[in-house]
Amino acid sequence: MSTAGYWPWWAGAAALGAITVGFWMAVRRPLGVTGVLARFVNLREEIEAERKDAALALADEAALAAALVAATRESFGDAMSPSLTPLPMPAVRRSGARPRLAAHALFLGGLVAGGLLSRLLRGGLASGPGLGDAYARVVCGGWRACAVLIAGGALVGFGTALAGGCSSGHGLFGCARLQPGSLVATASFFGAAVGVSLFLEGGL
Repeated sequence: MSTAGYWPWWAGAAALGAITVGFWMAVRRPLGVTGVLARFVNLREEIEAERKDAALALADEAALAAALVAATRESFGDAMSPSLTPLPMPAVRRSGARPRLAAHALFLGGLVAGGLLSRLLRGGLASGPGLGDAYARVVCGGWRACAVLIAGGALVGFGTALAGGCSSGHGLFGCARLQPGSLVATASFFGAAVGVSLFLEGGL
């Protein structure tokens, strides 16, 4: 398959690195598509969690401190000093807070919009599905190609649920942080991809 018009590999790698590192610096959370999609699968629970977080953020700090003292008295009873007063609560910067659903909706929309924009810049949607002659030669073409992609997507979804993350989460963030689970997961899906590619090409 011709690579004319595509970015060189090093430019794509630099862009992915800048996006993932920038996201981590901004919100102190890993960037993974699977986790974002999971939030919209469990939309009702996520909306309720956001409502409770908003209520907690508006709560008075003095009231929270008093509630903590009351809960401590209830747990320890007579062993607790009756003169206990709540200490001033230090200001703590929340890091790693989960972005709001609206932010993740924009993220998913940006993925779709970016793919469509790239396709339009490369000749428009009328130029074909974009799989290329090589895909049809090695795998299949026509409606069978769509069926293979759907089945492959289902398997990828099962694998990401089983591995606790997708290729972007494990490969970009997990491996960059030397997380053992991410290293194993990334080696597994890259190894499987190489093995299947060699099998389809007749190299095994």
